Amino acid sequence: RFAGANGSVRDMGERDRLERELRASEERFRFLIENSPDIIFAVDAAGAFTYVSDGIRRSLGYEPEELVGRAMWSIIEYAPGDTPGLRFGQLRDDPSLELTNRLMLRHADGRTVPFEVSSVGISRDGEFAGIQGAARDISERERLEQELRVSEERYRFLVENSPDIIFSTDADG
Repeated sequence: RFAGANGSVRDMGERDRLERELRASEERFRFLIENSPDIIFAVDAAGAFTYVSDGIRRSLGYEPEELVGRAMWSIIEYAPGDTPGLRFGQLRDDPSLELTNRLMLRHADGRTVPFEVSSVGISRDGEFAGIQGAARDISERERLEQELRVSEERYRFLVENSPDIIFSTDADG
């Protein structure tokens, strides 16, 4: 014969609200990363890509899946005298570092493109776990800087070699 029942009741409203907020936050950050003009990346402790955003497709012509599992230095064009893995080693030795460097990255078609790469180390339980960062194509900025240098040199040449007196004054004369 039935003697009774035991049970508990929990208000799930707060938990449901927190889960909805978490999903909304994840969607917002996913949208930002996927639509960023920069390349967002993560690399494991061995130097292999674990995540590459869709920005890689627009900037360097690779599909993100092509690079996951591949060594990050496989797309870096090192200058003569550069030591491959030097910056990675600095972050491994001190994950609290924040490094920003100009690197030449290889496009899928073989040409190189200048990038500004900002990266930080990742630690888990006190151990180096890899790096994460963002890479920005700076080819347009470098082109404009070069045009400015050429223009300044041309102006300087004209001023220094002019037979006329060239001067400038402030608003008070």
